[in-house]
Amino acid sequence: MEKTSVSTLASKQSNCRQFIFFLYCYGYIGDSRFIAHLSENDVMKFKEEMETRKKHLEAPEKVLKKDEVSVVTLNFEDLSKLQVFMELETNEKNYKSQLTIYMILWIDFPVRELKEKEIKQNYTEGYFKNTSIGNIEVPYRYREYIEKDKTGFSGIKFYFDKLAENLSLSKPLTPQILQQSRKKLMTSCLHCEKQYLLFDSRFFYVNNMIVCEKCAEEF
Repeated sequence: MEKTSVSTLASKQSNCRQFIFFLYCYGYIGDSRFIAHLSENDVMKFKEEMETRKKHLEAPEKVLKKDEVSVVTLNFEDLSKLQVFMELETNEKNYKSQLTIYMILWIDFPVRELKEKEIKQNYTEGYFKNTSIGNIEVPYRYREYIEKDKTGFSGIKFYFDKLAENLSLSKPLTPQILQQSRKKLMTSCLHCEKQYLLFDSRFFYVNNMIVCEKCAEEF
């Protein structure tokens, strides 16, 4: 294994701490697992930092000036609701919404290209072929519905509007908003630095670092 410089190690430890903040603030972990080795004084400081960061994350969005560009994203509660929706059994009514979410959040497929007729026409043998990012393998759960549906991704606004209403999302659901929201769900392994989608990945706490499953096995 390559030697790690003091500055790099400090940076990774800082990133690790911020990632723990992230997990804690959104309720993915409690703090006891990570503070068991700290002194009572350090525990108090740790909790104060956690609460300060949590309040910062929950603060209302600032009002933008006219010359500022607003980037609209779903909050983490909305994204958690979408995760639950994606875990539902696929059927004829929900497949188009599930597939669109999969293509944007999991694959990072270009939204503009998703709307083009050619993507449906280029579907064959379980793949969207000849796309700008290569051949995209479609999960088996969606294939039978794609083969029956001749409309492709047209009409997705109607399905997304209904989904946002049914899930009581805080903002409208559009492919563009999903694309921007994806950035909230991406995190890097602090060892290999590869980016992963939190919905679809497992992370481990090893040697004071949050690492991906593959790197954890190597340790």
